Amino acid sequence: MAIDFARVWSSTPGMSLLLTAGPEYRIVAVSDDYVATVGIARDALVGRPVLDAFAGPHATHVLTMANLRASLDRVVATRQRDVMDMQRYDLATGDGFAERHWRPVNAPVVDDDGRLAFIVHRVEDATAQVRARRAETEERAARDAARESLQAVDILESITEGFFALDREWRFTYLNHEAQRILGRARDELLGASILAVYPALVGTENVPALVGMGVAASLALQTLEVHGTRMAALRDRLEAGVLDGVPHTAVNGARDLRVPNTTNISFERVEAESLLIALDLEGVAVSTGSACSSGTLEPSHVLKAMGLGSARAQSSLRFSLGAATTEAEIDRVVSVLPGLVRKLRALTRAAVGA
Repeated sequence: MAIDFARVWSSTPGMSLLLTAGPEYRIVAVSDDYVATVGIARDALVGRPVLDAFAGPHATHVLTMANLRASLDRVVATRQRDVMDMQRYDLATGDGFAERHWRPVNAPVVDDDGRLAFIVHRVEDATAQVRARRAETEERAARDAARESLQAVDILESITEGFFALDREWRFTYLNHEAQRILGRARDELLGASILAVYPALVGTENVPALVGMGVAASLALQTLEVHGTRMAALRDRLEAGVLDGVPHTAVNGARDLRVPNTTNISFERVEAESLLIALDLEGVAVSTGSACSSGTLEPSHVLKAMGLGSARAQSSLRFSLGAATTEAEIDRVVSVLPGLVRKLRALTRAAVGA
C-alpha cells in the first residue's frame, strides 16, 4: 500500500515543516499544528520557498528570516542540527499583528548515500514563557522602584528644607516634617486636599510649589552631579570607542566635547535604525531612534537634519543614553553584540557600504 507522505507529515504532533535542502528551501510538507497556528492554508505554503512564504512587513520579520536563512545554510554546510536563538515573529491578526516568540530547530535528513535530502524545521511557541519572564522583570522593577521610593522619602525627611509634592489636581501627595512645620498643618490634615482650597491666596500667584520643588531637586542633584557626570562620561567614551572600533562605517553625530556626559548618538551606515533598535531590544538593550520628546514619530530627527546630516544618515542613527546605575559590564555587552547584529542587517541590503 502506497503511503501518502504529505498526510502522514500533516499528522505529526507539533509545529513542523519539511524543506528541500536548498538553495530556495522550498516547503514540501506542513504539519496541521503549524497550519492552525500561523493561520495560512496548507496549499498556500507547499511548494513555496520558506523565506518568501513568511516574509513580513516589519523589521522583526526581516530579521527573523535573515536568521532562519543563516541557520538553514549552516545545516547544509555542516550536516548538523542547528538550534536557533529565540526569535520574534509577530503573526497577522484581523486588526494588526500579535506578538509571538519562537524557539526554532533545523535538522538534516540524509539519504542512504549520505547526501542531504531534506531539512526538518520545527518551532516551539515560547510566547507564554517570554511574557512570564517579562512580567517577572516588570514586577522586580516595580519592587526596586518602591524600595528606591522609600529611600527617597528617607532623604526628603532628613533635609532641612520644607518639601511637599502635588498631583495634577494640585492635591497634596507628600509633605516632609519641615514642610508640616512651615505650613503649620499636620500631614494627615493636608494629604489629598487641594493646595488652592487650603491656601486660596495662592490663586493667581506664581507656581510656588513647583519652584520650591525644583529648588530642592536641584540641590539634591548638585551634591552628586560632578561625580556621576565624570563617571558617565567615561562610560560613554568607552561605548563610543568600542562601537567605532568594532563596527565599520559608523560615526558619532555631533561634537565630541562640550556635551552632556550621559548621551551619545551614533549612525550606522546602510542600516535602518528601527531594525537595529528592535534587534537590540531582543538582546535586552534599550536604545532610541530620537529624543524622548519625539518618540512615536517615523520622521528623521529634525535635530540631526539641522546639524547638516542627510536623511539617510539621520534614519540610520541611534541614541544611547546612560544613567547613574549603568555599569562597565553593560557597556561591554552592547559593544559585543552590536557587530553581529549590524552585519546581519547590512547583509539584507544590496548597496555596498561606503558607496
